[in-house]
Amino acid sequence: MKAKSAFRLSVPAVPAIVKTRHLVKNDRAMKYTTHPPPAALRDYVEHLWTVECDGEERPGLTLKFFVNCAPCVVFQHLDGHSAITGKITAGGAESCSRRHPTSFLRGPTTQPFQCLTAGALSAIGVELKPHATSALLGVDATDTSDRMIDLNAFSGDNLGERLLNAGTQRDRLEIVAAFLTDRAQASRETDALVMESLQLIRDHVGFIRVHRLLKRLHMSERQFERRFSRAIGIPARLYLRIMRFQEVVRLMQAGRVERLSDLAYDLGYTDQSHFIKDVREFTGHTPKRLSQAVDECAEMMRYRALIRQRILIRQDNGETVSGQAA
Repeated sequence: MKAKSAFRLSVPAVPAIVKTRHLVKNDRAMKYTTHPPPAALRDYVEHLWTVECDGEERPGLTLKFFVNCAPCVVFQHLDGHSAITGKITAGGAESCSRRHPTSFLRGPTTQPFQCLTAGALSAIGVELKPHATSALLGVDATDTSDRMIDLNAFSGDNLGERLLNAGTQRDRLEIVAAFLTDRAQASRETDALVMESLQLIRDHVGFIRVHRLLKRLHMSERQFERRFSRAIGIPARLYLRIMRFQEVVRLMQAGRVERLSDLAYDLGYTDQSHFIKDVREFTGHTPKRLSQAVDECAEMMRYRALIRQRILIRQDNGETVSGQAA
């Protein structure tokens, strides 16, 4: 019998490291908390996260997702069954049913989609780096693109059942992190040329093109595209476009956008029409509507943080406070 990994997740209690946001979905509060990865997984994991819905009532939720180059390991449930009841993509509706696995690997996504849930789900996840699927799980990442694959396909000890039977969200994070740590210790070498290309893209997001990568890496386009897709799951040209789009969102979230036309120019878009095309394709929104949505989300988070701060101040002053901000 294989020995269990002696692994404990280190979750620092430092507000600057453990980040909690309170979001609103369908008029319900969702507590979204991120944690830094354990040291053994820093080469493969961006962060770990948990989601909890507040309150006793359980209306269904509609969760909207944009395109994303990064895969993610997810566990979610509602009363011991999958909370996911449907998936709506840009191309139409795809039924999931309650037989959808509670734990799965979500590969890179190349089109926006919406997940429908039966109620107020509980979920944990591990946001992976783009190369992690092939490196940790030893599979061709192109087979995971735009798919949700049962996590038991990569584990021989019924990982999904163990997650379902775990007592707390922290226990579940530790189980997934231990599984990934075991895989990291046994992982094969990553493709050095692909890793170099990822670093070049990060360093020059929006301005580097495939032909420049080929010149730098001294590789034919056919060979590069084959190796890149196998390691990352999507073609290099699409990856470049998605990374540039994600930089658009990051700058919007940081409040560093005065005019959308300037943003398009600063990130190397050929013209405004190409900028609009990418944003529409990757979100289903126009750039203006995307910017408004980002602002609305930031404003809601600031409002809820202010309410919580006022409640804490009143409690410190010995006042009785009825109710609690989510």
